[in-house]
Amino acid sequence: MAKRDATPSWSGYIFQGEVAICVALEKIMGIGIDNLVSRNALLIESDEDFSIREKALEVYQVKAIANSSMSAFKNTVEELINRYTYSIQEVKDPSDGRRTIRVYGDEVRNKPIKSYLVSWYKITDWDKENFDDRYSTHIDTTFSLISGVYKVENIEDKTKYEIEKVLNHLGTEFSSADLDIIYSFLCCKVDSLIKESHSKGVRKEMSFAEIIEDIKKAPTAFNTDIGWYYVKRNFFHAMMEELNSYNGFTSDDMLKKKGKIERVICELGKLDDVQFRGLLENNLIPDKDLKGSFSLSEFGDYLNKNLVTGILCKALTSINDDPNYSSLAFTCPNTHKIYQTTLLNRDIPQDERYPSQLMEVVEKLAKKPISNDISFFINQHLNLDLKDAKDVLNNIFSDLALDDDEDVDEDKDRGFGLRKIDKASNELNQ
Repeated sequence: MAKRDATPSWSGYIFQGEVAICVALEKIMGIGIDNLVSRNALLIESDEDFSIREKALEVYQVKAIANSSMSAFKNTVEELINRYTYSIQEVKDPSDGRRTIRVYGDEVRNKPIKSYLVSWYKITDWDKENFDDRYSTHIDTTFSLISGVYKVENIEDKTKYEIEKVLNHLGTEFSSADLDIIYSFLCCKVDSLIKESHSKGVRKEMSFAEIIEDIKKAPTAFNTDIGWYYVKRNFFHAMMEELNSYNGFTSDDMLKKKGKIERVICELGKLDDVQFRGLLENNLIPDKDLKGSFSLSEFGDYLNKNLVTGILCKALTSINDDPNYSSLAFTCPNTHKIYQTTLLNRDIPQDERYPSQLMEVVEKLAKKPISNDISFFINQHLNLDLKDAKDVLNNIFSDLALDDDEDVDEDKDRGFGLRKIDKASNELNQ
């Protein structure tokens, strides 16, 4: 039966956009910049992740899941061949003769559409003979597998290499910083088209000529839109790399942890840009502010990818219940206190600067509106040494509850404190 699932593969939409722009640039250079025609375009569609319109149409489905086994992709391969190689017929619904349904026929289309499955991982046991004749006949003709070629680890370098080719053809002088900006600018634009296509269920497109013009007219410096795309990209790449680390594990515990990370990636992928930025600024990184200048280094320093895996993923996988996905906060089922995960990982300095540094961090935490609802912030290293810090912190908030402070009656809910992940996990899992 024909089933057109327009549900976007949110788990890899950042990666999907990067692959789309890279493939489009490869096609552009294959055709030749001077030989482009108006119909040549990159299409962002509601049915597949993206398509290329060259002389004919080609459709691409991108899988960013951490799996190298053919069994994980077999159904996808069969669906792509059914959908784009075989004819579709209208027949009566056997359960309701008044209705018609669409089914895949046994005849090949007069003009099959070439389909591709792009897998981040190299599929190690690929063998088309494992498919029924209906499918194996068309593998490598109307269907092709591309696995382990476009990867999270290399997609940026591959795309920049194609951008260099374009700039060299145009005779444009450029620096590595220019490549960073052009790359981020193109990916940011495609990312916006993907989000709009998915939210409205309509096809969006960029002509190849438009892509060339975007390269010519890209900003000369980072701006907020590009910068926040860069931060978002780093965040999702970190999450995908952490998901990758569970590949090959089969124990129930590890599969459960992997499933939690997959759900978070899926849910956060549904946030629009404003919501995602709010999640970072108000919840995950409430102690840091971006200044007025928007250099790559500033945006790069804003989000440390290691903290995403070392704090956020550790908290997500060690706590039994799922978080509130819009805030990544946990509510304790027994006390109803709210534990907010935050990407704060400050070691306690062993010198006289400690009080002022700690005061600055805690003041920023407290100023965020979300702080009024939070009982504890979950972090990695900032468990407070009361001997050194209690007076400093109490001078900021007289009602501040300090982690490990035996004098504080937590039942009075006197404010927020700072919890290491292990301590917070134990409290939430009781």
